[in-house]
Amino acid sequence: MCPYLVRSRIHVQKNIPMDNTDYVGTCIEVDLYNYCACERENCGAWYEGRCRYNEQ
Repeated sequence: MCPYLVRSRIHVQKNIPMDNTDYVGTCIEVDLYNYCACERENCGAWYEGRCRYNEQ
């Protein structure tokens, strides 16, 4: 598993009609962080055939 995290932001907005002209609105935002799939040769941490992320 790749140690790099990818952030996804979910934004949900809902407007509920209360009468003829008024609306009540609510908004929810959630940030999700997931590990990405290993990109191997396409990653900057990949060197000489293996991941060097944790090497110093």
